[in-house]
Amino acid sequence: VFKFLAIPATRSNFFDVGWFNIVAAAIITFPTVTSGFYEMLLAQPPSTEASAWGLYSLETMLWHGVGGVVLLALIVGMAIWRGFQRYLWRRDRARQVQWSYLAVGLGVFALMFVHGTLGAQLAAEFGVHITADRLLRAGEDLSVLNVLLPRLF
Repeated sequence: VFKFLAIPATRSNFFDVGWFNIVAAAIITFPTVTSGFYEMLLAQPPSTEASAWGLYSLETMLWHGVGGVVLLALIVGMAIWRGFQRYLWRRDRARQVQWSYLAVGLGVFALMFVHGTLGAQLAAEFGVHITADRLLRAGEDLSVLNVLLPRLF
């Protein structure tokens, strides 16, 4: 990739790539969280079932939404912190990234795991926004979906 972009593979260029990656993540997280909240407004999760973690569907959706906002704040905070490290505090050092930054990054990674698991539970266990799951719960015939699929046989 570096050869294709004509970027020499030097230490400072790797620091630049790390900076631009976290900035891109911070930017793309805003529309991601926004669309997630729009999806929450449309969702109609079942209220009688509990997930593998013992949370009901509305609680799972609430924690997933709160987790998205917290992750957004943490990613933006990490981008700002990374910018200060890159351009102000540690500009002339051989190692521009602090160990505390890496430790906090691992914490954010763990929170992303929990957040992703809650989202997976919304889809897999509660069938939020899954058409086939909704049809099965309503006792409908799934052959209705064959209208959408091409006939192969």
